Amino acid sequence: MIFTACLVVLLVWISVIDLRSFRIPDDLNAALCGFGLLWAGWSGLWLTGLLGGLAGLGGPLLIRFLYSKLRGRQGLGLGDVKFLGAAGVWVGWDGLPVLLMIASISALAMTLIYAVKGRETGAGSRIAFGPHLSLALFAVWVAKAFELV
Repeated sequence: MIFTACLVVLLVWISVIDLRSFRIPDDLNAALCGFGLLWAGWSGLWLTGLLGGLAGLGGPLLIRFLYSKLRGRQGLGLGDVKFLGAAGVWVGWDGLPVLLMIASISALAMTLIYAVKGRETGAGSRIAFGPHLSLALFAVWVAKAFELV
């Protein structure tokens, strides 16, 4: 229960800051990772958490690098990459694909709503991805707790 409370507080905090500033502070990502490591150790899933953290950090770093080389600009913020590394600790390497799918669908739905409302949604538009990652992390973590994924 205490881990759920810590997770929720951190996810809300991260989401609010990202919505306001388009950045996820390193100290909050570190706290998210730290509590995730505590939870993984306490639950006996330290190896799964460690592999998830490495996959969550390594994959997005590679995607960020390749996108930058192909498009000449950043498409994924470093805070989002660090968040995914911390998220991988919570959900394991096997939870990351579902997490990314949920976050992406959520962001696309928001973009569609913006477009319908007449807000700019072109290739140069920025969105705060942290709230979508937060929603997805919580959803996957709960689903894994109930063995739904």
